[in-house]
This record gives sequence, C-alpha cells and structure tokens, in this order.
Amino acid sequence: MKSIRRAWLAVLAMAAMVVVTQSAYAKEYTITSGDSVSIKVVGENELTKSYIVNDEGKIFMPMIREVVASGKTALELQAEITKKLSEYIKNPAVTVEVTNPTNTGVWVTGEVMTPGEIKVKPDARLLDLIQKAGGLKETANKSGAILFRGSESNTIDLDKLMKGDMNLNLRIEQGDRLHVPKEIDGKVKVLGEVVTPGEKDLKRNMTPMEAIQAAGGFKDTADKSVVKLIHKDGNTVTLNLEAEARGDESPETTNLYLQADDVINVTNNRNSQVIVTGAGVKTPGSFPWEEGMTVMDAVTKAGGFAERAVTEKIRVVPKGGGTPKPADFKKYLDLGDSSQNFALDRGSTVVVEQLPPKEDKGPKKNLLQSILEVTPLIYMFRYYR
Repeated sequence: MKSIRRAWLAVLAMAAMVVVTQSAYAKEYTITSGDSVSIKVVGENELTKSYIVNDEGKIFMPMIREVVASGKTALELQAEITKKLSEYIKNPAVTVEVTNPTNTGVWVTGEVMTPGEIKVKPDARLLDLIQKAGGLKETANKSGAILFRGSESNTIDLDKLMKGDMNLNLRIEQGDRLHVPKEIDGKVKVLGEVVTPGEKDLKRNMTPMEAIQAAGGFKDTADKSVVKLIHKDGNTVTLNLEAEARGDESPETTNLYLQADDVINVTNNRNSQVIVTGAGVKTPGSFPWEEGMTVMDAVTKAGGFAERAVTEKIRVVPKGGGTPKPADFKKYLDLGDSSQNFALDRGSTVVVEQLPPKEDKGPKKNLLQSILEVTPLIYMFRYYR
C-alpha cells in the first residue's frame, strides 16, 4: 500500500509540475495568427471549443462575435472574453489555453550567421534553431554554447551534436536563449606600427596577418617586410608580410599559426627608406624601399634628373655610412651599360649633384665698340700733355 501511495504522490507531483509549466508558458506566450486556442466556458457547450486565430489576428465566437487575440497572452485574452460575455452571461467562468502555438520566439546571440530573435515551431529542437539562425560562423566555440532557460544555464557541445549525438538535440521552449561564444584559445599581443596595438583574442588557426588585421591593420609607417614574431619561449622569427598585405599568398607564412602569448612587433619603416638627395634631382626626398628597387627607380621617384644633373658621378651611400658606390649614368643612358643601374639596399642614400651655373660675363663687344670707348681716353691723354 505504501508503494502505491508513493506512486500516486509522484504522479500528482508531475501533474502539478505540468500545470505550473503550462501556466508560466501561458503568461509569457504572445498569441499570433495561425495559433490554436482552446476556450472553455463553464455551462456553455456552444462556446466551449478550439478556435484558430485568423490572418487578421481575430477569433469569432458565438454571442460576442469577433475578438482580437493576436498580441495578447492567454490570460489577457481570457480577461477580454470574460468581459464581453459578462454582457450576456452572469459571472462567466472562462479559461483560455494556447494548444498549438506557432510563434515560439527564441533569441540566438553570438557566433551565428543571423543572430536575433528566431521564430520556430513549438516542437523545434536545437538543430532547428541553429539552422534558422543561418548556421555557425567559423569563429564559433562549438563546444561552449550556452542554453539559458529561466534562471538556469546549460553548456551544450554543438560539435558533438553536429557529429550525431542526438541526446544533445534538446527541445526548444518559449523564453529560451542560446548564446554561441567566440572560440578563444588565449591572447596575443600586437605591437608597433599598427592602428590599434594591444592584446587581442587568439582564435584557432590564427595567422600573424589575421592578428594584425584584428589590430586595425598596418600604419603607413609600418615596415611590412620586417615583422617580428616572438614566441613565449623567446624564440624570434622575422616575417615578410608584404605579399599578404597585398592580398597575395606567401609560402613563408603558409600554415604558420600563432600560439598563446605570442607577441607580434611591426617595426617602423624609417630604416626601410631610400633617400634621394642633391640638386641633381627635381624633388629630393625619402621614399619607401621596395624589393629590387634600382638607382633609376629611386631617381624616378624623386622626379627625375634636373637640367644640369651630373649623371656620370652619382654616389650611392650604404645604410649607416661607409664607402659610397659610384654609378655612371652617362654609360647607362648613352651606352646601355645596365651594371650602372644596380639594385639598392634598404636604407641607401642616392646623391646626385648638379653642375654649377655658368658665370655671366655680359655680352661680347665688337671692334668698333672697343675703339669708340678708347678714343675719348686718347684725346684726354693728349690734352693733358
């Protein structure tokens, strides 16, 4: 007998839980077109039945005719019907239950393609919800999704779910919220000549270029060819990211992924400039060094040769000083000697001098002008004798 009593108590407890759940659901759910609502009026069999909310959001009942249901909860609709029936029935006892809702709204946030409120069917499950949200982004932390239900939260391994573990394909309830966080494997620091230097989230298979993009990209003053990657153990690798900065692939960085606590330092390009100076060029200045850049390339960037440039005595001073290397551009321009147009190293200085201006001695005088100028002096000399 005691066991039977315990069984009945368990059944009653479960029934109570169902009633509480339905009651809470009724308070929260907003009725919309297409929903089925069951309306019971005590003692009025003609009014007690199931109604479908039409496209205008209304239901039609005998005696009170149309009632706006859309936008109301079951309790609000119950109060509205009770009020209308009170004009015809004394103290009507009305209950309203949404039996087939079609407007189950669930919020999905985080790393999905279309986050926001998702409308799903009452029997929808977790996979249906993710599909309705457009699927997961590549940056999603699949094993760390969180399903919020009331005051509780559960971590769901979406990776296992998508691989076939249907035990994780939970039924969605009204008021649920799913959050899919970013996959973060730690932090990396991006320092130097980037727009927003500092600590950045490390994502799975993150490349140095992706970390730099997360820091806003290179500044104009960045030397893309000398990027230092410093690992936690102190091991340092120098990377040339010029190709990747242009959007091209680089064999040097293929399958090179960052590790937690890596530091990327983008150096300043002041040591990667070529200086072209001297009066022998039109617009002397400092110009970005490029791989394979020649003396002629540098002179061209400086506006070309000036009118009286000493092209046969160009000097190229290496970075940090040292013995200048001569370049005879008369041989290059007139004879095609390409050895004079050699490649420059980063930090080189190209010096092009200019011939001094010719001395202006005035216009030449002819013999008659000279005689006329001397004649008065001769007469003056004879007079004083």
